[in-house]
Amino acid sequence: MWQCPRPKGNEARLRDLVRWLMIVLVAVAIAILGAVGSAAATEGDVKLSSAVEVLTDDGIVYRVVYGYSFPNRDTVYIDGVGTVPAQGRLAYLSSSDVIQFLDSFGGQTLRTVEIEEPIQFMGGDAADLPRESDFPEGYRQGRWSGDLPFAQVALTVLDRFFTNGYRAYRRAEQQHFLTMFATLPSVSERVRAKVAVLVSSPVDANPCNVTFTVQFSARERRSHSEWRNQLGDKTQATVQAFVGDVIKALESGVQAQ
Repeated sequence: MWQCPRPKGNEARLRDLVRWLMIVLVAVAIAILGAVGSAAATEGDVKLSSAVEVLTDDGIVYRVVYGYSFPNRDTVYIDGVGTVPAQGRLAYLSSSDVIQFLDSFGGQTLRTVEIEEPIQFMGGDAADLPRESDFPEGYRQGRWSGDLPFAQVALTVLDRFFTNGYRAYRRAEQQHFLTMFATLPSVSERVRAKVAVLVSSPVDANPCNVTFTVQFSARERRSHSEWRNQLGDKTQATVQAFVGDVIKALESGVQAQ
């Protein structure tokens, strides 16, 4: 049976007051910690100027273009891209709908940007972006050693050689840059060729001293025929020369200055 509450004595009032003060102190502590965590996770400035959904054989990726700036830092680590200067502008294909900036690989998160409401195009064919499994196991190896982070060099070189774009992502402790196909100069009047490359390097390597690998996937098209993976001798030589030029640029970093 419900009863009217009895008047509380002094001890009961004191217990209630102590309990109330404890609740207030806990709430204040949570608010302070939350504010500190929020500030730590929103350092710097990032402006996402474009985000477009792109259909590939591996599913949806996002063609993103953004500028970023983190004052008082020399470099930042972008998940899926690597270590880059603390200020810049990037354009690439992202497998994730989140862009995460950290102070270093495996370090503290500085800022997280969500890709919200990307532009969508209805219909159309999938982008000419190969799967990772489309690349033969064989590879060519190179080394970058210089003052700039290798990711910055790779991004600049790939922008030059593969104007259709490339996908940047991290998988199995490897940083990958997988390009769309680039059409090469005509092998002959009747033969055309195109090639894509997969540039890989360890995510935990010194960004200014990196051994990297380059795999490539090439196709050939003769007059009045479809693209095929079997390459003629002249096409093979043209492709190898092109890949060699890419590796030389990655090793020299001349275009990244």
